[in-house]
Amino acid sequence: MNMTYNTKGVIFILVSMFGFVVNDTLMKSLFITFPLVEIIFLRALFCLLPLFIAIKIQRVAIVNYSRTSWSLMLLRGFAEVMATLTFLNALKHLPLPNVTAIIQILPLTVTMAAALFLNERVGLKRWTAIVIGFIGVLIVIKPGTEGFSSYSYYAVLSVIFVTMREIVTRKIPAEVPAIMITFITALSVGITATICLPFITLKALDATAFMLVWSAGMAIFVGYFFSIKSMRIGEISFVSQFRYTAMIWAVLFGYFVFNDIPAQNTIIGAVIIVASGLYAFHCKRLKEAT
Repeated sequence: MNMTYNTKGVIFILVSMFGFVVNDTLMKSLFITFPLVEIIFLRALFCLLPLFIAIKIQRVAIVNYSRTSWSLMLLRGFAEVMATLTFLNALKHLPLPNVTAIIQILPLTVTMAAALFLNERVGLKRWTAIVIGFIGVLIVIKPGTEGFSSYSYYAVLSVIFVTMREIVTRKIPAEVPAIMITFITALSVGITATICLPFITLKALDATAFMLVWSAGMAIFVGYFFSIKSMRIGEISFVSQFRYTAMIWAVLFGYFVFNDIPAQNTIIGAVIIVASGLYAFHCKRLKEAT
């Protein structure tokens, strides 16, 4: 893999992670007052508008794609819907750093999935790092202990669906522009939220809430678009390691916005997850250098 592509992929994933954590912070603020489904629906609307404008400006085709391309885009949309619902349910009930710490296992799960489904080579040391990373997740969620929250399982499920999303992204043919994949992703989430709207009690937004939802829509647009770009341009097992920057932003936003101070088990688990991921990355670079 040309290092130029990997470098671009790293830049894209760094921007994506910042966008996602900004979105998470805004959404968690809104969940205090407003129903989950209502906020997801409104965020989707605000995200879809600039996407539609961008598609029109770039004159991107909307329907002229192969059956394989459409099947993969819809499968990716399904994965994103499930990832959104599980992640935001966890985020609503758990501190931002806790949820983000669990999500940090993603570089390892994506590396594992890339080995299983994309034939990327993963040696014994990197498989060992993956196992150690999962131990770090167990330390964060503390199953079977007094401080355990069942909502931690939602975060774990979200990891599974995001991993699925990233692998499917890599399989989508190059004929499909990233902006179109982003549009289908946002549309899938929006349609799902629309179907659920009749079953909840809606609450009117004031000006502050409106601006927060609009900002979340812009942030998730950035997260979606640059995540797709990063998965398509760089080597997945290389680029994914830089997802760990999300933990830095989550701790900062969690502290300054929600006054959340990570618990000791969260810190220990996050350090183990990040260290195992960086070790896997180091092993890969050493192998490439030989």
